[in-house]
Amino acid sequence: PTTVPFPSRRSWLFAGQLILRVGPHQSHPDKKEFSLLINPSHLKPKPLRSPIPSSEMRTPKSKNRRFRKQRRVLDVQEIELLKKWMEFGKPDRGSNPLSLPPLPRDSKIGRIDANTFSRYAGCEFFSQLPLSKKTKDGLRQAEYIKMTEIQRASLPHSLCGRDILGASKTGSG
Repeated sequence: PTTVPFPSRRSWLFAGQLILRVGPHQSHPDKKEFSLLINPSHLKPKPLRSPIPSSEMRTPKSKNRRFRKQRRVLDVQEIELLKKWMEFGKPDRGSNPLSLPPLPRDSKIGRIDANTFSRYAGCEFFSQLPLSKKTKDGLRQAEYIKMTEIQRASLPHSLCGRDILGASKTGSG
């Protein structure tokens, strides 16, 4: 009979039987080697089962699809709202947003009523800009809270899609 190496160096398939040879324990070299002989034809394969029911492991595909579709719809709605906000509050061409007084801390941000939005030109904080929730969360996690002067002057114009040419001291933002 021939031997076929198994993935482990210490086990072989010999004439349809699994032989497992284990050498001496590394920390106890005086312990003897032993072998385990199993005839796989006597073993019945058992189906693999998880201790967690499959219903708890993952949601059915139909729920995942529905959730992704709802999330896409919400993302599209958020983008449309941000576009309206940017259009409503865009600064005049050539104006300097730094010349505007900053928004009061307690002022409402975003949509005020059906057709009115807060202004974002001259704001001091990233949270006051018409940015997506994901972008604001990323800025908050990176601890970018308050804008520098060059950011306050340029971001309102760049959010409107305008080209910006700005000059500021290196490292100031």
